[in-house]
Amino acid sequence: MTLYVLDSDHLSLHQRGHEPLRKRLLTISPGQIAITIVSAEELLRGRLAQIRRADKPESRVEAYLWLSKTVDFLCGFTVLKFDEQAEIQF
Repeated sequence: MTLYVLDSDHLSLHQRGHEPLRKRLLTISPGQIAITIVSAEELLRGRLAQIRRADKPESRVEAYLWLSKTVDFLCGFTVLKFDEQAEIQF
């Protein structure tokens, strides 16, 4: 079985509804799609930075909404761990 591992860029595009990527992913069994914990961290780090930069109440509310959406979004994937072998290779 082939495993498709989405990187941070693909995750971000997918979360924002990028149509060509969405169509491609629909052709793949959900059980064959995974992300790495590093990509999850990068997306969450970006959302946290958005919260820190929010200088108005409405932008802070929107930033927290995106954080919540991102947590829910990430929970839909198999997450590949970062282990000793990954540390050696990357």
